[in-house]
This record gives sequence, C-alpha cells and structure tokens, in this order.
Amino acid sequence: MNRTAPRLWVVGLVGILEAAVANWIRANLCERNVLARLSPGRRKKVNELYNELRQQNVELDRLSCLQLADRLLVLRKQENLLPRLGFHSNSDFKGFAKKVVRLRDNLYHPNGLNEDSEVLDQKRAIILQIERLIASLDELGGNHAISPSSGLGVAP
Repeated sequence: MNRTAPRLWVVGLVGILEAAVANWIRANLCERNVLARLSPGRRKKVNELYNELRQQNVELDRLSCLQLADRLLVLRKQENLLPRLGFHSNSDFKGFAKKVVRLRDNLYHPNGLNEDSEVLDQKRAIILQIERLIASLDELGGNHAISPSSGLGVAP
C-alpha cells in the first residue's frame, strides 16, 4: 500500500469516517456530555487547544478539537450503540478503534505499511469495517453531508 493513489484513498476514507463520527456526535450528544466521556487529561488538552484557537479568532466548538481516538471513544461509551453499529462488544470496538488509528498513523509514514499478504488482508478487513461503520452511522442519522450513496465507494 505504498503507492500514492491507494494510500490517498484510504486517507480519504479515514477522513470520511472521522467526519461521520463527528457529525453523529454533534447530532446526538451535547458538548458537555461528550467532554465528560474523556479522561481529565484529554479534557484539559481539548480545552487548551480550544482556548488557543479562540485567541487566534478561529470560530469553532470544543468538539472540533477532539482527535480521532477521542471521537471513537465517545462512540464506544454510548450505551446500546455498539450493537447497532455492528460490534458485538465494547472490546471488539476498542480493538477496531486502535486499528483505525494505527492505520491512519501509518499512512503518513512512508515505511509504516508493509505489503506482505497477511498485512494486506488485515488492512482490507479494517477498511471494510470502516466502510460498514460509516454506513451504519449514516443509517442512524446525523450524517446528512456524508452518505454511502454519495458515490464515495462506501458499501452499505
């Protein structure tokens, strides 16, 4: 997966996932409830970034300051949501979230992705899970700007 086009496609897909999760959170949770799900350390970092950007006259909310891992954590902590997203358990989703963050991080390092067949099969599996999660979030509502039917190649 070191060729430019496939790497960019996966970067885009992870970006779509991040936006879909953010849209779902905004549509279904208030900012205070979202921040309460974060650890005190992460909450402090989010507030520091928010205040720094506000001093630069950037208009945004605190939810815009969450990292991908934070957003996925918020989803994981939603009662009864994971089965509706196709995950059997909290630990199942936690493992998925770690793989997504690792995949995203590795995409930005030229030697971060190996191309042996076992690793590629694992990457294909996580990409399919990402596509399913995007579709599930869309079905649950809150992702009007991002839809699997928008021609982005996301399978329902």
